[in-house]
Amino acid sequence: MTTNRARIRAALIASVALAVPAAVQGAPAFAKTDTPVTVTCGEYISSSITLANDLTCTGLALGINADGVTVNLNGHVITGDGHGAAIVLAPDPNNQNQYEISNVTVTNGTIQNFADAVYFAQAVNPTLSKLTLINDAADNSPVLDTQPGGMTHGLVLTHSSILDTSGLITYGTLEINSFTVSDSVISTGEFYFSQTVGGPTFTDDRFTDASVDLDIEGGATMTGNKFADSPVVDNDEGFGYDTFQNNTFTGTAMGTALTIANVLGPEQILDNTFSGNDVGLDVSGSLGDTVSGNTFTDNATAGVYFDDTTGAPPGEGQQPGAQLTVSENTATGNGKHPDGTLDPGNLPVEGGIYLYLPNGGATVTGNHTAHNGGYGIYALPSLGGVYYNTTSGNVSTGDYGKCYPLGVCTYN
Repeated sequence: MTTNRARIRAALIASVALAVPAAVQGAPAFAKTDTPVTVTCGEYISSSITLANDLTCTGLALGINADGVTVNLNGHVITGDGHGAAIVLAPDPNNQNQYEISNVTVTNGTIQNFADAVYFAQAVNPTLSKLTLINDAADNSPVLDTQPGGMTHGLVLTHSSILDTSGLITYGTLEINSFTVSDSVISTGEFYFSQTVGGPTFTDDRFTDASVDLDIEGGATMTGNKFADSPVVDNDEGFGYDTFQNNTFTGTAMGTALTIANVLGPEQILDNTFSGNDVGLDVSGSLGDTVSGNTFTDNATAGVYFDDTTGAPPGEGQQPGAQLTVSENTATGNGKHPDGTLDPGNLPVEGGIYLYLPNGGATVTGNHTAHNGGYGIYALPSLGGVYYNTTSGNVSTGDYGKCYPLGVCTYN
C-alpha cells in the first residue's frame, strides 16, 4: 500500500520537475574544490564551490540539490532574461531517499533580472548572505519564492540588498516556518506574510519605499529597523503577540507608518521613533496593547490614533484588564496639518496622542506632549460604561487644545 510519505515524495518530485527543465535534472555535479570553478547555465551542484565567472542565462542559472552546500558567487553577477529562477534549492528528484535539503548557503554576489532570485522547495535552514538582488522581472513571482505547497524552514537573509523590485519580495503563507531578515537594505518591493509559523523577524534592516504586510500573522518581531516611506501593516485577525521595538518610521507622508488592526493578542510598541508621517501609529480593534517609550514628532495628523469601540477586555470584577497602556511617550509638533480624518464621533483627529475609547479601560501615564496642533492628549472618557481610564503624570506644554479632559494632564 502506498504510504502518505511516498505520496508526498511523489508530489514533491512532480513539483520540482515542473520547476526545473528536464534537460538539467540529470546534469553532473561538480566536485568540491577551493579553486574557483567555471560554471554554465543549468548546472546542478551537490558540493560546495566558488564561482570563477559571471553567468547570463535564459531560465535556470544554477540548482543546488544536496545538504550542506555553499555556493560562493565570489563577487560575480548572474543575469537573467526576465523569466525563471536564478537559483533553485530542491531535493534531487532522482534520489528517492531525499525529501528535503538542509543547510545550504548562497553568498557573495549579484543576481538580477529573474522572475525568482531564489526558488525553494523543501529547504531547511537555507542562508542567503552578502547578496545583491536587483531588478526583479515583470513576472508576477516573488524574488524569494517559497513555493506554496512545499515547506521552507529557518530561512535567513542577512547582510544583503534587494533593489529596484516592482512587486513581491516574498509571498509567504503556511509553507514558511521561521524567516529572519537582518542587517539588510530593502529598496522598493513588498514582504507579504499570512499564517506563517513562528512569525517573521526583522532586525537592523533599512527600508526605503518598501512595505511589510503581516496578514493573519502572530509572533512577528521588528527591532532596530529604519522604515523610510515604508509602511508596516499588521491586520486581518492576526494572532498578535507581535513586538515593534527601537525602530524608526519616517516619511510616510500620505499614510500611516505602522497600522495595527483587528489583532487578537496584545501588541508591544516600544521605544520607536515616528516622525514626518501623516499618522505615526494607528491602532484599531486590538485590545491589551502597550505603547510605551515612543517618540512622535511632526506627524501631520496625529502621532498616535487609537480607535476601539469593541469594549474593554475582561479583568477583576468590574475592572477590565488594560484595554490599552500608553506610557512614557513623547509627542511634539504633531497634528498641525490634519488630513480630515474623523473619529467615530465625527470629531477631527488631530494632535499628539488621540485615543477614542468609548468603553474606557485605558491606562495613560507619564506622557509628555508639546506644541501639538489639536490636543496634546485626547482620551475620550467612558460614555456611560463601568470602565474608566486611569491617567497620571502626563505633562502638556504649549499644545493648541491642551488635553481632553483637562485633568488628563498638568500644564507648563
